Amino acid sequence: MTWKTERGLSNNSIIAIAQDRAGYLWLGTPNGLVQFDGVNFKNFNKENTVEFRDDFINNVVVDRRGILWIGSYGGHLLSLNDGKFTGHFLSDKLSGISNHCLVGDVRGNIWVGTSQGLFCRPDIHEGLFREVPEFAGKKIYCLWEDRSGVFWVATKNSVWFRRNLGQWQQVLADSDIRGYEINVLYQDRGSRLWIGTDNGVFGYQNGKIVYYSLGQGMRNNITSFLEDRDGNLWLASEGGMFRWQNGKFQFLPGIQGQDNNYIYSLYEDFEGSLWVGMIEGGLTQIRDEKITSFTSREGLGGDLIRCLHGAGSDTLWIGGNGGYLSLYKNDRFRNFTFPETLRNNSVWSIEYEGQDALWLGTSLGLIRFQ
Repeated sequence: MTWKTERGLSNNSIIAIAQDRAGYLWLGTPNGLVQFDGVNFKNFNKENTVEFRDDFINNVVVDRRGILWIGSYGGHLLSLNDGKFTGHFLSDKLSGISNHCLVGDVRGNIWVGTSQGLFCRPDIHEGLFREVPEFAGKKIYCLWEDRSGVFWVATKNSVWFRRNLGQWQQVLADSDIRGYEINVLYQDRGSRLWIGTDNGVFGYQNGKIVYYSLGQGMRNNITSFLEDRDGNLWLASEGGMFRWQNGKFQFLPGIQGQDNNYIYSLYEDFEGSLWVGMIEGGLTQIRDEKITSFTSREGLGGDLIRCLHGAGSDTLWIGGNGGYLSLYKNDRFRNFTFPETLRNNSVWSIEYEGQDALWLGTSLGLIRFQ
């Protein structure tokens, strides 16, 4: 299945994905934070949540206690615990900080890589964030903790690591990958460190580094890695999605929108589904290599759809911008048009009352439809 604004997302640009212990997916978008239960989307932003000061959410992560951490591009940091949002302050000495990366380690510490240094919150109740002096003033591009508990930090074109709270050690210097900017770090089950850059991939193992290109004519800006439960290594880039096979990265065709849109996030849920977040391409689910999508070409009332609601095993209601409502039943669409006075209305949420009656949350208020 592919979920886009046509199926309820507040924005087609998915920047980050995480899943909490209750099974909800949390999506970071330029329009705020989105909660997805598999059918419906719930949006959190400055308009409806007072704790939000910046809607461009570029990092979401769940720590070992089940707390959801939310980082924004504007440098604001929130946590969500037991349904309550809390704001967190990194430093009173720095201003204009941009949050680039957010990671929780096995010890329960929360790490925040920013445009002006690295910060850590120890696993202490109500603990404060502390600046890591070794990276003071440095722009942190990505953070990663591998399976053995080693913590990795990447600056523009160098890589550092620390084992068991010991000293920081540099494993790759600027000269090793000069001219490349590091976007993402990942270690697979074979202990190979993958380094995604703005122009291809480096693999580092046993002191040796090897460069891999995605192919001629491909956009080589690497954005994410993921190794699934079956041992498949997936790569996301601004040129589409790839899988590591036979010693090279092979392009995966068939994902709607990837040819013209950037893929920025990958996530495997508890059931083994692979979730793909794309810029402008929406959210795609891959399960047993099956991909399905619905757009206006299949009969929807419009392309700017904001919400979905299931009513029974074979009925789906779809609401969107422009004053329309669509019903999908028995593999066919039936479209309903609002009165002229509500033609510019936007349907944000749908609740089924029963006996074909709906409650619609819209930009012009609450509407009952039957």
